[in-house]
Amino acid sequence: MRIRFFALAALALSLAACTQDEAGFLPEGAEGTPIVFTATGLNPAATAIAGTRAPADGNWTGVQSVAVMMDGTVKTYNVTPSTADPTSATLTSTDPYYWTNHNNITVTAWWPYTAGETTPPAVKVKANQSTQKDFEGSDLIVADGQTVTYGSPTLRFTHRTARVTIVLTDYTEGLASVRLTGLSTEGDNPAEITPYDKGSNTYTAIVAPQSVAAGTAFITCTFTNGKTFVYKMKNATDWQAGGEYTYTVSLAAAKDLGYTIESNGTYTVTSADGLMTLAQLVNGGKTDINITLDTDIDLTGKNWTPIGTSFSNKYTGTFDGGGHTIKGLTVTTNDQFVGLFGSIG
Repeated sequence: MRIRFFALAALALSLAACTQDEAGFLPEGAEGTPIVFTATGLNPAATAIAGTRAPADGNWTGVQSVAVMMDGTVKTYNVTPSTADPTSATLTSTDPYYWTNHNNITVTAWWPYTAGETTPPAVKVKANQSTQKDFEGSDLIVADGQTVTYGSPTLRFTHRTARVTIVLTDYTEGLASVRLTGLSTEGDNPAEITPYDKGSNTYTAIVAPQSVAAGTAFITCTFTNGKTFVYKMKNATDWQAGGEYTYTVSLAAAKDLGYTIESNGTYTVTSADGLMTLAQLVNGGKTDINITLDTDIDLTGKNWTPIGTSFSNKYTGTFDGGGHTIKGLTVTTNDQFVGLFGSIG
């Protein structure tokens, strides 16, 4: 009788073990198996696909932790970028969720995270993104309501924001500031953004997705001399979540030419370069323009071409020195007409 009792007990234990295994329970540790996620979806190599822009220039740099929500509970998971592929990361936690069976789970995750949040926040970028910290902190990446499977717990993050990059060419001397202007204020977002200076005359900013109408003055450059250069959107466009939009802007038109044109057509000279430009203008056929000096002119180190180079190209306008001086004039030429003026009418 005793032997039969032990055999029945062993059979009961065997049946219990089978039932537990068939149900998919994973009795590892006191609570189960800790869930470790793989974070993907921010691959910058696929920039043509919305949602593939990386948060920090191509990888997870700058993202230390993300919020992970399951069943209404939010926990913090730490981010460890892959050394082999920094566009992928491993998410772990000191207070993790646990696998208790093989069933799929539904997960929402996001960054940045503010304590107390129970859902991903709305997009709200910073007005001043001039520092890398504020630039990166304006981003918002979300893995929203994703199904995660046992054995391959992967979260694919996408961007809720867009990125606008500005490349300035031709003339940046004396540039004091660059701003994105005329932006949508929906969601309490800023109408103007000071972008992050990446160097090499390249500026970048995180913006809320929005439509930009043709003619919108959306890039404003201010120079130390007080002049402002405004670049307008040529064609209507949509800045979509996850997209990166680059604009190359020539500032040649903002260059100080060294002269101004008055309402009466007179050219007022403000620098040596301006006077040399006007000499070329006269010698190119505009022989009757009136010129006024607004300052003393130093031509030292510059090879001067006389105003009016021949009898067939005489200067016939009025030149008003305004009591100013011209010094350092040097002419190297084989022409017989040499001086500030070569030939006048």
